Amino acid sequence: MTSTTKEVPIELLPFIRVYKNGSVERLEDTPIVPPSPDQDPETGVSSKDNHFREPFHLSSPLPPKTHCSQPKPKAPHLSLLPRRRLAPEHLLPAAYEDCWAALQWVASHSAGNGKEPWLINNGDFERIFIGGDSAGANIVHNMAIRAGIESLPCGAKILGAYLAHSYFWSSKPIGAEPKEGHEKSLPYLFWKFVYPSVTGSVDNPMVNPEGYGKEEWLGRI
Repeated sequence: MTSTTKEVPIELLPFIRVYKNGSVERLEDTPIVPPSPDQDPETGVSSKDNHFREPFHLSSPLPPKTHCSQPKPKAPHLSLLPRRRLAPEHLLPAAYEDCWAALQWVASHSAGNGKEPWLINNGDFERIFIGGDSAGANIVHNMAIRAGIESLPCGAKILGAYLAHSYFWSSKPIGAEPKEGHEKSLPYLFWKFVYPSVTGSVDNPMVNPEGYGKEEWLGRI
């Protein structure tokens, strides 16, 4: 690299570094794990897709064992685990749109017209649950809100959602959050990094459910 390309105008440690020439270095990237359509001999789990949980900028898939192996013996289910585009190459709302498209794709199979027979033949489209953690939980929240505003294809409905360690933030610290240096905290900086153009910044209801414009947003549901 030349001295110019080595310049780092954006650095959010220990996760990501963006160089002046536009190249991106993900410091804790998760390796992509291929699908496993054949059953795991230990767990009996098979997967056509991979789950995601990382921040909006870091990586999309995680090994299916991380999230999907344990519940299945007690609660048979089909797991649809979409990948999404990442920031800063694809700023928000790209990841939201990708996950909304995936949710619509799932719902479209409820009329028997989808491209995945295994989903048509085995899925119960009256019992759709969505879930995730960290940035994934933020996406789940926004997908649930959007599904209340816009109809899913073929009358499919979301029965429930689970959110773990949800990525929400605000311009004002709450609870035990330190008041000093709040605007320099990683959650604050991450949101401005992945969605710099959003109205209301960290008080937009996409990241702060109690924030700017929530009445109009929730009133559309």
